[in-house]
Amino acid sequence: MRKGEVSDEFTRLTITGKIEDILKQKIPIELPEVFKKTTDHGKMSVLMEGCPGSGKTVLTQHLCLEWVHGNLFQDYKLVILVRLREPAIHKAKEFKKILPRVGMEEDAAKEIEIIHGRGVLFILDGWDELPEDVPGHDTIYNIISGETLPDCDVVITSRSTSSASLHDTYLISSRIEILGFTPGELQEFFTEHLDGDTTKASTLLQKIRANPVVAGTCALPLNAAILVFIFKQHGVLPSTEHGIFEALIISCILRHLKERTQLKIKDIESLTDLPHEVQYAYSELCKTAYEGVMKDQVIFKRSGDFNTLGLLQAVECFTYKGTKYFYNFLHLSIQEFLAAQHIATFEPTKQVAEFNKLFGQARFAST
Repeated sequence: MRKGEVSDEFTRLTITGKIEDILKQKIPIELPEVFKKTTDHGKMSVLMEGCPGSGKTVLTQHLCLEWVHGNLFQDYKLVILVRLREPAIHKAKEFKKILPRVGMEEDAAKEIEIIHGRGVLFILDGWDELPEDVPGHDTIYNIISGETLPDCDVVITSRSTSSASLHDTYLISSRIEILGFTPGELQEFFTEHLDGDTTKASTLLQKIRANPVVAGTCALPLNAAILVFIFKQHGVLPSTEHGIFEALIISCILRHLKERTQLKIKDIESLTDLPHEVQYAYSELCKTAYEGVMKDQVIFKRSGDFNTLGLLQAVECFTYKGTKYFYNFLHLSIQEFLAAQHIATFEPTKQVAEFNKLFGQARFAST
């Protein structure tokens, strides 16, 4: 595709004007077709890229379920899902340390090494959440490149802004963009989550289309889920993308207070006017989110009395030593939103300096 020229309708529909856009000519493809090996690549290595909220992690879980139920990947003896955000993966200095269950480290690792990974598929979720300066980065890269297990196959998910190091053709046999919902799929999604009520679904779509800013975000499954949740709760929609996430966070806090505390707080107008009972916990969450973003960290250790306000979830991390529990935000986009809230408390010069630091990270870079 020549610079400045978009030659087909499908490609035009995939361009949103945001940094995550992949400016390449594209064709739609059915899921089973993605995983057919090509003659010039004995090793299947599929890179699945998409912006935050497009459904990358959900897709990896779906792929595993398809294998379990015999619908996909039946040529593989073993499919291993590796969440690259987990601390155990960051620390892994050798391939056997990424295996997810107690007892797999020695027996399964030896068997996989003997057969050079033949018949094994690694699904590596979140390349953009694996910092370059941790031991696990090289360990995972060596699996992708085939240096460690030359005959294993891999599926990798990543934000498009963080995957440039994987674009070499010797590493990747297929590059797929995850786009989110088509208009028809969006209507079907809303109808299903409004208990089959087509009238309510049509009303919601009309409200969305009345605001181009909101309409431009709801193709992403995450944003669509937020919008239908807000509509069911309040019957009205925010007018900005900031408002979408603010409404979600307020709803999470209110639900947490109702289910986990004795506080009788029924409504919160905005995040800038929080009840004093939750102000400290919220500011600590924003600080945690900020520190994580600056360090490219998404998993956190916290004491048992740490108030999550319903915005953090416990994460089971399976390691060769057993199961450990950490915390992460409900979604990376929520962590980034809260981090921005913390940066907004700085004086203007420091705000600029902090954002300039972030632009040095691959997933925030503008080029």
